[in-house]
Amino acid sequence: MIAQLKLFLDRHRASTGNPAEGFISRNLWRNPLNLDLLASEVIRPALEAEKIPWYGWHAFRRGLATNLHRLGVSDKVIQQILRHANVTTTISIYVKMVTRDAEEAMKRLESNCSLTVPQLQFESPKLGAKMGNEGARKSLTLDVVRGNLAERGGFEPPVEVLAPTTV
Repeated sequence: MIAQLKLFLDRHRASTGNPAEGFISRNLWRNPLNLDLLASEVIRPALEAEKIPWYGWHAFRRGLATNLHRLGVSDKVIQQILRHANVTTTISIYVKMVTRDAEEAMKRLESNCSLTVPQLQFESPKLGAKMGNEGARKSLTLDVVRGNLAERGGFEPPVEVLAPTTV
């Protein structure tokens, strides 16, 4: 449990008489709190007053999963935190790709590719003759390299550049 939540729950427990057992959130009759009623009578009006949309309880879990994923937490750990039986449920339904994530992933890919692109031999009408010397490679602009890769149908790094894998 994160420290901020523990502090909140400790304060809540103290305010309810430090019960030794029972539900964390309960109504006046010590029954479980009706979360739908809480949402409709307390949370939604407070959010509407601030002009913030309410997306439901599921959004909390989805936001948690997405943010943990963006922080680099493994899929299996997120699955455990959300108590899902199957990691596929966690990743396909709860973790949402954010446009910024996709852009950053493509920038990382581009950066990694730029380390291996200079090792390639380029042949293109835009470039004229085959370019193989160091000076010519350094003079290529990223736009020219992108165009060349598009003409070739993509990029596949040389085998010696790929990280070793085990089967």
